[in-house]
Parts: sequence; structure tokens; C-alpha cells
Amino acid sequence: MFRRAFDVAQPVRKAELTVAGFGYCAAEINGAPISDAVIDPPPSQFEKSVFSRTTDVTAMLRPGKNVVAAMLGRSYISGIAGPGAPWVSEPRLLAQLDMTFEDGTAQTLVTDANWKMADGPIHDWMYFGEDYDARVANPEWSSPDLDDARWRPALIQKAPTERIIPARAPAVIITDTFAAVESKKLSAAKTLYNFGKITAGWTRITVRGRPGTKLQICYGQQLNKDGTVYLSVPWGTDDHKLRQHVDHYVLKGDGVESWEPRFTRHGFQYAQVEILDGELDEFAIEARECHTPAASTGEFSCSNPLINKLHENQRRSLLLNHWGFPTDTSWRDRQGWTADTALFMDSAILNFASLADVHIDWLQSLRGTQQADGSIAAFAPQTYGFPAFNDPSWGGMIVMIPWSLYQHFGDEAVLMENYPAMARWMDLMDGKIAATGDLYDGFSFGDHGPVGAENSGTFDISNIEGPDLTRNAHLFQEARTLAQIARLLRKTADARRYDAMADRILPAFNAAYFDLAANIYCTPKKVGYRQTSNLMPLALGMVPKGHEAAVFANLVADIEKRGPALNTGAIGTKLILPTLTKFGRPDLAYALLTRTEYPSWGYWVSQGATSSWEVWSVKGLEQTLDHPFLGTFDEWLYQHLAGIQAAAPGYRNVRIAPFFPQGLEHVSASIKTPRGTIASSWRRDGQRIRLKLRLPEGGSSEVVLPFAAGRVSATTSKIRPFRETAGQSVFAIDAGEHEIVVS
Repeated sequence: MFRRAFDVAQPVRKAELTVAGFGYCAAEINGAPISDAVIDPPPSQFEKSVFSRTTDVTAMLRPGKNVVAAMLGRSYISGIAGPGAPWVSEPRLLAQLDMTFEDGTAQTLVTDANWKMADGPIHDWMYFGEDYDARVANPEWSSPDLDDARWRPALIQKAPTERIIPARAPAVIITDTFAAVESKKLSAAKTLYNFGKITAGWTRITVRGRPGTKLQICYGQQLNKDGTVYLSVPWGTDDHKLRQHVDHYVLKGDGVESWEPRFTRHGFQYAQVEILDGELDEFAIEARECHTPAASTGEFSCSNPLINKLHENQRRSLLLNHWGFPTDTSWRDRQGWTADTALFMDSAILNFASLADVHIDWLQSLRGTQQADGSIAAFAPQTYGFPAFNDPSWGGMIVMIPWSLYQHFGDEAVLMENYPAMARWMDLMDGKIAATGDLYDGFSFGDHGPVGAENSGTFDISNIEGPDLTRNAHLFQEARTLAQIARLLRKTADARRYDAMADRILPAFNAAYFDLAANIYCTPKKVGYRQTSNLMPLALGMVPKGHEAAVFANLVADIEKRGPALNTGAIGTKLILPTLTKFGRPDLAYALLTRTEYPSWGYWVSQGATSSWEVWSVKGLEQTLDHPFLGTFDEWLYQHLAGIQAAAPGYRNVRIAPFFPQGLEHVSASIKTPRGTIASSWRRDGQRIRLKLRLPEGGSSEVVLPFAAGRVSATTSKIRPFRETAGQSVFAIDAGEHEIVVS
């Protein structure tokens, strides 16, 4: 804990407090928190950059003696990093209070030798939990009335980072508080509370009991066979003393006490409370959910309750995994994995556009992982305990994530900011493949989390066919995309170089993985084919001319013979619905979406899921129930069932191309875009379909319908036939609200 007392001699016109926490920082002025932020500032690649937060505190200052104070938590800077991480240390604080007075004079206070420090009541360790001893807590620690004579002088520390960067995304806050839906006594001292749905945050307890009574709260998503909460342990250890998601509270014992953690975060549905020592007279508990606040900017609903539930679950997983940075899950890893982020980012932005700021901040950390030779890590912050670099399907997303952000918002700034890191990485990869026949043979996770991988019963959910095909398809996509980015940024020579790299990869890829006679892509391994093998070349335009229809037919045949059912991991799952739609089988895409037998998204719902899962069927206690990277059906709902598509970056041009599956009665969707709100809804009216559209001003728009133009009528001359092909008609449409009737 740190504090700095100071006097205010005249009225304050404006005051702002800026804090940069090397770790988490909970700041207070005159005994009150400066905001409702929790677990802030966000984690970063700490040796490279640290995020700061500036808060208006004008109303908190008063004439006379004042105190600015801060309590620090360890966040990701200590305890969880590997031995090579350069930023492992105890937390540190940089703070600055800027005051402007009514007479125009100003005063600035900074963290210096005038600050004092003392040990607080908290022992925290992000991955494991928080211990709080109320007997040693002083509720006056940030009050001007405290006698701090026994506090020690604060120690000036060397700056542990290269730069301070204001956080763009808003701070994490408590977004919901709710009670348990049931409780169960497991023993005289142990009670299990079920909160009815997967959540992320912690619990708040209200208690009364004897001084020194010690409580243990264990959090989990699943239960052991004996009904107790399952607790994970870190990778590479079976030491159950290192159980994650455990908090402890020691009572002061002077009446009713209320407590919740400050510096940890748990993914859970269950909380198991045990009295380790002492006695309780009263006890109450409630869940406290927290994440980055994000207004809903995308809305979708339809007449199929299963689809609505899947959509609801994916939205929930997306929110729970944006808490200052994007993570894979709130339960186990809690890392900013690059491929996970790239996979679920489209659905995140379609539903909650402001989450883009979280991704832009996080890209700063990803760039910070770049090594001197251009290598990029698989996750950020990179703790160096798991040194996975240069996987095109993971680290290569340094190219694809900014490109996706550009497609959504049309702002070249994100491309310019990330271009140097993209180019350095691509130049490194170009050199590597030049020595290996124009194909990359380095480490890759491959099509992670495929059907059947859950049978390992652990978090080892790799695929069996290997990563050869997926890593090189991604490298081709990234080289071709970087050439496009270079042209946009007027870097003509770079564009030619990266196009040439893609042109080298493509024939090598087809020579290595394409069976020309069978029209099947597969890896050299004995079990070398999954649907992803054909999906990626089709989706990325890699199939030799004249073979697309046959490759697609083989993909369809495999899907249909399985049920129809998918046989993909996270990479293939992202592609399967849009690729089926692109090549003329949206009906098969809809059949996969609405399937409820294993393996399917609907199977999750049949098993009681309240969020998206890590695997197609949970068979291991380490497998997580809060993991949005397989929930990528969600963008298909907006872009194909409702048909809202960006025909140019930032929706400068719009394409409306809805699909009307048999058995579905209505669909309604809207998204807020840089151009304005776009809405598309349709409803069956007997033998007719009524399509209602709302299009903003600016740009151009077209409507693509899978019907002959003669079946289509409109209520306004602002909808004009444009062209017609077999079974499909295209109309130009002006801004405004329109209704189209198909009879």
C-alpha cells in the first residue's frame, strides 16, 4: 500500500490522477475509490510497455489535508511467468496528480520520496487466488485522518518498462451481481453454491463470526465425482498445493463483515465455501461478474430457439473473455492466445463493436513479443514459460487481426501501426521457407480442438493429422494479405515481394498436399484428412483452376456421410459455414448449425451449456466450458442468415444477401457500423417472404436474393434490378427503409 498526504489551499478547478501500474493498481483519494474500475490497468508485455489510466478526480479533493493512495496487486508480473521472462518482479507504481486551481495556478504531485508505504492485508497471485486477513486491515489506510507515522518511506525503483501508453479500452468493471440458484451441504464445514451459469469474476461474502475464523472459497466450472469443486493445477505440475482459483478470508470478528477480492479473477459456476478454522454465525454469498464494459451494437434473433440460445451463449463467452485483453478462457489458460483472438474477433465486433479497442490495445502487447530476428509469439503477454514462436496459425495472426479490424472499421491506422511488425515477421518467414522448399516446417498447433480430441480427457486437444497443411495455408493467406496491405499503404515494392512469396508457396502447397486424381487435400501423415484439409484451400482460393467443384463435392460428401456433421477443429470450424454458403450449399450449413447430436454446437445446448465450450464434448475436468473460439457460427448468423455483409472496408459499400432456410419462420438482425446502423429482417407470410431493410446514407448497397427477379417486388423505386443469373437476382438499393416481397 502507498499513500501521499498533501494540502489543498484553494478551490480546485480540475484534477486528474494518472496511474501506471506495473501490476494492478487500486487507487483511492480521501478514503474512496477513484472509480468503479477493477483489476486495472490491463496486463501488457511489461518489459516493453505498461498501460496507464487517467481519471478525473476533481470532486474528490477538498480544502485542507488530502491523501492520494494506491494498493498494488501482482497481475501477470510475478508468479506465473517462466524463468526467462524479463519482467518478473513485485508490483511497482507510477502516479501523477495534476491539479489546476481556480486562480489558474497548477500543482503536480508525482510518485517520489514523499510517498509512504506499508504492507496490506492481501496476498495475491493472479492464477491461484487471493488471501485477505481482516484482522490486519486498516479501513483508514487511504484516509487523511490516518496517523501514518509508522509507514515506511517508499523506495524509488528503476523504471521496469520502456514506455507508458494510455489504455484505449475502458477499464474492467463489475457488470452483474447475482445469487446462487442452489446450495448443498457437503459436510458440517463445507457448502457448495451453484450460480446456475458460467461466469467470471469472484464472489462477495457477508459474514459474522468469531475473530480469526478462516474461510476458504474454491471456484470451478465442473465438479469431481464426490460433488466437490474441481480445481486445476498449473501446466507441468501435479502439486495440489498450487491449486488455482482459491481465495481465503480471515474474519476480524467485530460484527458483520463484507469482503470480495481485488486482484484475482476466477472462471466458475460453482463456489465451494469451507470453514477451515473457527465458527460462523451468519453467512451470505453472491457472484460478482466483471469484464470490459461493452454496449451491445449487434442484435440477432430468429424463430429457432436453439439458434437463439447458441447466440446468447457465444455472446456470454465473448464478454467473459474480454477483461482488459482478449483471452481464450477465464478458467484455465487465461492467456491472450493469438489464434483464439483471430477466430472469435469477428463475432466479438459484430456483437460489441467497442471491444475493438481491447484488441487494438492488446496488439501493442503482441508487437512487444517480437524478437530481434522478427519472431512473434503465440500469445501475449508472452510469459516465456511456453516459448512458441512463428506458428503461422498463431503468431502469424499479427497480419490477419489488423486486417480484420480494417475490414470492420475501414481505418488504415491499425494497418500502419502494425505494419513494421508484420513486415519483419514476414521477411523472417520468407527466409525460413526459402531453405525448405517454400513450405514452412516449424512448430504449429494445427487445427486445434478437433472432433474427438476431447477423448484425451486433458487439455491436450491437438489434432492427429498434424499441422503441415494448415500452417502453410495460413502462411499463404498472410503473405497475400500483407501484399494487399502494402499496396494500401503505398509500399509498392513490399507488395510485389509478398505477392511473390505467396506465388512460391501456392504451387509448393498443392504439390505437397493436393491429390490431383482424388481431388482431396491431405497431410503426409497416415491419418491425413479432415474437413479442414479441403476447407482451407477452398476458402483461401488455393485450389487449382477447374478443380474447385470436385474438391467441394468431396467436402460435401464427407459432411453428409457423417450425419451430416462437421469434423473440424477451431480453424476449420471458422470456415465451414461460410465456405458451404459461398459454394452454393447454405442448406447444408444450416443443417450443421441446427444439429443437436454430437459433434455440434447444438449438442452443447443439449448438455446444458450456458456458454461456448473448448471442445465438442467435455470429457475432462481440465477442459473449459467458457472458450469462444469454436463459437464462430455466430458471424454466419449476421452475415448469411440475415445477410448483412461489408462489401468494402468499414461498410463503405454494403451487400445484403440473406438465406431463407426451410423450417425457419423469421430472422431479425442489426449492426452498428461506421456508416450507421444496418438492419435486415425477414419473415415468412404464407407463401411469401417479406424482407425489411434499413440502410444508412453514404456508399452504395446491393441486395442479392436467391430467386428470379420476376418473383421480387418492392414498395419503392429506390430498389432497382441490377443483374440476374441462374436462380439469383441482384438489386441496387438506396439508403432508407425498404420492404421487399418475394412471392
